[in-house]
Amino acid sequence: MCIVAGGRNKRGELLKSVEIIFINSKSLGKAEDMLKPRSNFNLVVLGTTLLALGGDKETSIEMWEGVGEPWKEASMN
Repeated sequence: MCIVAGGRNKRGELLKSVEIIFINSKSLGKAEDMLKPRSNFNLVVLGTTLLALGGDKETSIEMWEGVGEPWKEASMN
């Protein structure tokens, strides 16, 4: 599975959309949108959880636990 998330559209607006590329079946899917639009951020995999870290003018961390699950704000504690 490959994840394509956030970025900017042709008008320069920040995006919070998330798309999935299922490599084995060569098909596309859509995941829940991230809570906040992000550009120039990092995606990190920890076990089965995906973290979206920071971005332009953004310091929050969101977590996603897989297809069909919503994004949640990660605790900073």
